[in-house]
Amino acid sequence: MKRFRNRPLYYLRRLISTGIFFMLASCTTSVPVENSKSAEGVIVFTNKTPFTVHLVRGSGRIDVTALATGESKEITNTFGTAEDYYPLFDVPLTNSWSLSRLRPNNIDFYYRIDNQKARQEIDINVPESFSETSAYIIFINNSRSGGVSISRNTETSRMTGINFSEAKSNVNAGETIVYRDDPRELRSFRLNPHNINFGEITYLSGYVYAFIYDGNEVLQIDARPLTEVGNSAPMSVEFTGDNLTGAEQMIIINAVTTAFENYGVPLRVILPGGESSVEGRIFYTMRINLSIQVRPPQPPLDREMFRADLSLNVIRSGKVLRAVNMANINEIFRSSLMNVLANRVKEETAFFQEIKNDVSF
Repeated sequence: MKRFRNRPLYYLRRLISTGIFFMLASCTTSVPVENSKSAEGVIVFTNKTPFTVHLVRGSGRIDVTALATGESKEITNTFGTAEDYYPLFDVPLTNSWSLSRLRPNNIDFYYRIDNQKARQEIDINVPESFSETSAYIIFINNSRSGGVSISRNTETSRMTGINFSEAKSNVNAGETIVYRDDPRELRSFRLNPHNINFGEITYLSGYVYAFIYDGNEVLQIDARPLTEVGNSAPMSVEFTGDNLTGAEQMIIINAVTTAFENYGVPLRVILPGGESSVEGRIFYTMRINLSIQVRPPQPPLDREMFRADLSLNVIRSGKVLRAVNMANINEIFRSSLMNVLANRVKEETAFFQEIKNDVSF
């Protein structure tokens, strides 16, 4: 006891604290640690393409889910594991039939999940190209003369379509058939029994070409890579009639573009001078004829008037497909006249709906 009495006060405080620590430690009950599951992360995939997308996981290509155009889906991913997701694409070649599960040409086109993130959002976009060595030909029999068939090059055998459940070579009136062939061997086609030769062009792998038979001749109406299927077809614009300023031309062009969007017409206007970007792939032209006359002052208005006649002609492969005339439109000011014309263009409901039906296939 004498030893403790002679100790400094801070020594006693330290001794008491140490004793309390060991006492509490002895009262603690040990709890066994269970094997915890790996945390789960969430991946949100959004399909930004015009195609149905199938997602497969890992080297085993395990099907995970399918996403329609514009659809988003959440997929749980084991948080401790990095996984790869590969997209496969369904490309529609007709309103009722698609090429199924096309692979991107780039073998590195996949999505590697970062296992350090609990939530990831991934947009699925169209690849630069698909792994395709074939060319695809869409033939539309828009005649009323009955069934026809197609032979390639100088061969006599009939080509067989791939968009029917059974082998089919006869194309009835109103039917659309799809052919697959090696572009290195394609030079042209022949329509039987009418002995009409058509399609003498250079064919490319991974492209789709469309032709339509109207009862008299076969016209080419499309050519594009498979990656652009579903996009609006390019259409050039030409003006005839009176000279318009660039600003006045754009008023009419913008009205046509707005009408296409409002009525769902799958065409897009290529501005004059921009045709080189889609060279060899423009099969539609909008011919705009505008005639403006200045009428002398007449009672009760003591000033001149502007009178306009406007017509729109949609031309496909050199032939007029649809036309509409808007005549005898009067305004006091030329600027007001152009705005009235633009509104009249956008109000031509039947005209643009008919174009939509003509262009869709």
